Amino acid sequence: MSEYDNEHESVPGVPGILPEDETILWRGQPSALGITFGALHGGLVVAYFAIVGLWRVTTAAGEGVPLGEALVSTWTLAVACGLALSILALVGWLTQRTTIYTITSHRVVMRYGIALPMTVNIPLKAISSANLRLTGGGTGDIALKLNQPLGLGYIHFWPHARAWRLSEPEPMFRAVRSVERVGQILAGAVRGAGIPSTAPSLSPERTPHHAGGATVAAA
Repeated sequence: MSEYDNEHESVPGVPGILPEDETILWRGQPSALGITFGALHGGLVVAYFAIVGLWRVTTAAGEGVPLGEALVSTWTLAVACGLALSILALVGWLTQRTTIYTITSHRVVMRYGIALPMTVNIPLKAISSANLRLTGGGTGDIALKLNQPLGLGYIHFWPHARAWRLSEPEPMFRAVRSVERVGQILAGAVRGAGIPSTAPSLSPERTPHHAGGATVAAA
């Protein structure tokens, strides 16, 4: 279920009063850098301006323009690239500041939204499996595959959603640090909730930087 976040939070990131029989197991936020270069594709922006700049310099050199002058002519591209990255970095920082991911003994809670804060509660029994992807330095993503719809579309979750899962959105913990430990906590939470049919277990496989993910699959 989901709700716009106008309710009092007795615990940051969890709406309302935490029930006495519910325990918070983990709470964290995404990395601003990870959001900037992951969800917002900051690396592709840099690559685009680099390619355009290289093309401009090569073309100018082919026309007999001295290399120094050709390089100077790309200053507008450098400024544009810096401005674009600054905007993406600001969005990444704001996303970090306004996002809290929480794993409790009963559910996963995602509170996010820069302009319009929103809270999504995902019961542990609704999680059929998850996919863990390392992105370097112990940081990574955990996408949750659900066995029951939450009534929300992909756009409601973005950027906290797995890419290209448009018809069946998969909510995602984006760019969290110590992601393997978080995956283990999630696996333990589902098993501890007594849901053996959907209890995830973290695969021991380690994935290289920017490669596909280790599966947190149903046990």
